[in-house]
Amino acid sequence: MLKRMPLAGMARRYALLLVIIAAAIVGGAVGASLGPALTGAQASPQIHACVSNYTGALRIVRHESQCTTSERPVSWNQQGQPGVADVHIVAAEVAVRTEDEAARAVANVACPAGYRVLGGGAGLTTTTGGEAWSMVRSEPVGTEVGQVGLEEWLGVFETSDGEPAVGVYKFTARAICGLTQ
Repeated sequence: MLKRMPLAGMARRYALLLVIIAAAIVGGAVGASLGPALTGAQASPQIHACVSNYTGALRIVRHESQCTTSERPVSWNQQGQPGVADVHIVAAEVAVRTEDEAARAVANVACPAGYRVLGGGAGLTTTTGGEAWSMVRSEPVGTEVGQVGLEEWLGVFETSDGEPAVGVYKFTARAICGLTQ
């Protein structure tokens, strides 16, 4: 059985829907008209607006101080935030064999020149032995101490008992590398 919504509730919903539609139409018109207007010498790098706390309606203003007590100020820049221009996923593999008499493995992969690490990981990819390995480190690293943009991913593994491994083990490090603007 269908329940009827009270008339006041329906009226509020229709009013809210009309506000959203009007905001979309006005927003499109304002966006289209602000583009050319903000390209001149007087152009402000910021676009300011007031958002109604009750309806969510957006009103473009010259300064945030023009917002009323029932509105909250918002602003954004015309250009937008810088981002990632290009992304590559690179991988490197290292193998440890019985004859290496190794209890430690290091898998390291570097991003292409000019790219920085956005993320990555390391892991044991194949094995023909029964040795238990533990990952000691899996993290981004850089060539300079205190460097802002790190450009390599490092994975370090050790045998659980500290004894040389018997068998063949392959470890891979992967880096997600981005060219940032």
